[in-house]
Amino acid sequence: MKNQRVVIILISLFMIAVRQNSYAVDSLTHKYPSAVLVELRTEQSRVKALIADRKYKELDEVKGDLACVHTAMIRDFNDHFNYCPVYYFIDTNEDLVLKKEFDGVLLIAEGTPAQKVVINAFSKDYVIVYYGYPAEQRRNQKVVTDSAKYESNSGEPMGEGLIINNDKMQQVNYLYNLGYDVLVVRKKDKPYYYSSRHFHIGYYPSANDFNEKLKLRKNTHRIKMNRRLG
Repeated sequence: MKNQRVVIILISLFMIAVRQNSYAVDSLTHKYPSAVLVELRTEQSRVKALIADRKYKELDEVKGDLACVHTAMIRDFNDHFNYCPVYYFIDTNEDLVLKKEFDGVLLIAEGTPAQKVVINAFSKDYVIVYYGYPAEQRRNQKVVTDSAKYESNSGEPMGEGLIINNDKMQQVNYLYNLGYDVLVVRKKDKPYYYSSRHFHIGYYPSANDFNEKLKLRKNTHRIKMNRRLG
């Protein structure tokens, strides 16, 4: 009986030590976001419309444009973002990402499936980003985090930019461009920039700005940065 009590006490002490060590490690290493998932858009509606209209020349151009956008965006994040791990996925896999089924879906910069991913089916502390237009809302409103409550035809439209969403694909913030920002592209940014000649398809380098604003936050468990890139 005495031996059993000793064993129980030792086990209890061990569990307390493990728990305290775990908390200590978490407090030192945990930050938000723990990962960034970059969605690579494939313009499926546009592609289907061109196929339906048998505009195969335009279709080839659109596919070429999208490939260049993906290359520029991946290169940008690979070279200019180091706050946390970055993974990529094609937008046709968005449903799987929302179900948190990441295996074989999340990719690394080289285009191969990511290994030892730092998030799992229980994670909520990552963000999903894409390049495009933010949800419209009035100037005096806070950023809407529930996509079901987005307004249409409200406020001054912002330019395209990096749209930041939570794990449920609800917009939490954005880094936007005004239209004239992309007219002058610095020489050092050109490898990370792309603009289609005939279609409204493009990408403006955003990764460095996102990275620096994350590092400068006072509250590392929030994202507050709805301001112009650059």
